[in-house]
Amino acid sequence: MKRTILVLVAQVIVMTATWAQGNYNFLTLRQTDNTLQSIPTEGLVITFGSGQLTATSGNTKATVALSSLDTMYFSENDANGIADQEAPQVAFRVNERLLQVSAPAGAKVLIVNAGGMLIDHYTAGNDSHGTALRPGIYIVRVNDRSSKIYIK
Repeated sequence: MKRTILVLVAQVIVMTATWAQGNYNFLTLRQTDNTLQSIPTEGLVITFGSGQLTATSGNTKATVALSSLDTMYFSENDANGIADQEAPQVAFRVNERLLQVSAPAGAKVLIVNAGGMLIDHYTAGNDSHGTALRPGIYIVRVNDRSSKIYIK
């Protein structure tokens, strides 16, 4: 349990650095049942306790059991509403060390390890593309935005 919390804390730190680099207005939490909750990033506070993650921003609050948390990511749009068609989202999903990047068709995707070595690059399309990665920290660049990903 402690390791899970440490990994989540590390992911929150990485996500906070990613959020600071871009124009992300929402933190989106996806649960294992594919339920999505979006919290505004303005004044965002994230806490962990009793096996749960609690995200609070103003009057908006979301509490998710760590055991049911699948993915969390920053986005420009609220997942609870209708997304802006002109600003497609970029999302990352890691399953068994396989990184899948969801990006708009035609987006240039680069994956680099912490040592600066190019691991994979491709142009996003309608097909699914996954990159098998070893444990470590990676930088994923989609067009002009970069994010740090931790693979455990």
